[in-house]
Amino acid sequence: GDILILKGERKFEKEADQENYYRMECSYGVFRRAFTLPQIIRKNEIQARFEHGVLEIRLPKEEQKKKVHVKVE
Repeated sequence: GDILILKGERKFEKEADQENYYRMECSYGVFRRAFTLPQIIRKNEIQARFEHGVLEIRLPKEEQKKKVHVKVE
């Protein structure tokens, strides 16, 4: 349809316990985001790529037809 849904899960990565500090990652769990796509998106040409922890989504748009104004005398 006209909705793009992104779902994922952040897993508990690591704890750092060293001489001078203690750090624990607290941001983890399942997430879901939904986006309504505009009519001008070519839905069958959507592309996604996940690389080095970054999700890139390409949403190609339909070419918009330019309006031509004709002056009639």
